[in-house]
Amino acid sequence: MSRIGSSMRDRLIGRNWHPGCPVGLDDLRHLQVGYWDFEDRVRSGPLIVHEKVASDVLRVFRRLFMAGFPIHRIALPRAYRPPRRIDWFSTMNRTA
Repeated sequence: MSRIGSSMRDRLIGRNWHPGCPVGLDDLRHLQVGYWDFEDRVRSGPLIVHEKVASDVLRVFRRLFMAGFPIHRIALPRAYRPPRRIDWFSTMNRTA
């Protein structure tokens, strides 16, 4: 568990975090967690979480790892983009 370093900060700003976000970068923590994929291989991936829950999240992922619980992938999310008008009409986004 660590503070958001300069390289991670550069990756997050403008991608998944921007000025005005409700949680400042100084309140976030970078966790690198190990997990089992669906082919029984050990992988590692990043999680960005609020400092107040970082220890709890780390504990949960340790327990999942020890239990051999498979996870498809852990990675930073794709760059955020606000919904566009065309997204409103997409058949992929319909719930019914």
